Amino acid sequence: MTYTIEKIFNPSVGVEIVFNLSSLSPSSMPSIIYDVDHARKRIVIAQSLIPIKPSAVPKEVHLTTLVKGEKGNQRVGIKCKPVKFDNSYRLSSNNAVGAITVEYEPGIIDTNIRAGYRLPLGQKYKIKAKLNHKGINYASGKEFFILDISLSGIGIIIPKIIGKGKRNPLTRIERGEHAKIGIVFINEEDPKKNITIPSIIQIARVNTSYSETRILAGTKFVGLKPVIEEELNRFIHKAQMKDLKRLSGM
Repeated sequence: MTYTIEKIFNPSVGVEIVFNLSSLSPSSMPSIIYDVDHARKRIVIAQSLIPIKPSAVPKEVHLTTLVKGEKGNQRVGIKCKPVKFDNSYRLSSNNAVGAITVEYEPGIIDTNIRAGYRLPLGQKYKIKAKLNHKGINYASGKEFFILDISLSGIGIIIPKIIGKGKRNPLTRIERGEHAKIGIVFINEEDPKKNITIPSIIQIARVNTSYSETRILAGTKFVGLKPVIEEELNRFIHKAQMKDLKRLSGM
């Protein structure tokens, strides 16, 4: 399928600002397009939820988004460079917001970013999860809590003590070990729209000094099925756009 920049990158389209796409560890930030000037090859996008500083922009920057292809959703992108940072960009609603103007190069490329943006879960998203490590089942909200999630993996908070002064067996988890996990994102308005993510995770790092009472474990998904990855990507993308639109007053 042939894609054109003018048909894809337009106002209100959700995008990802991707740094160092060709490296072993790309990173990304969610954004949304405010305005375009394709004649000048310029696009105005929202400043990220975690503000990007002009002094911290790497040499390799891409703007990417999801499009529908013959084989499902596909992420495509354009190479660009920020040329203007505006802390008081005016929207049509007259709201003053942070914005970045980027200048892009002609040509669309296929992109595949698994690393990058991690969605903080906190209290905004109701979830349930079960984890099985060495044949023992653990439940979220008791033996562990999910801190954040991305297409690469999840961050897990593990209380050191549970119940009446009992040491949490999950604190013995070690780097390199594998575990099974099932995560359910609950849609309180319509349970039929719950999203279930079953996967194997590998422990990438363990911070036993995260706090006096908790351990932080960073994990990565292993062999995530394409259909599950697409569901997860859709959930994260919608959550990003919801937050950006809320902050921008759109």
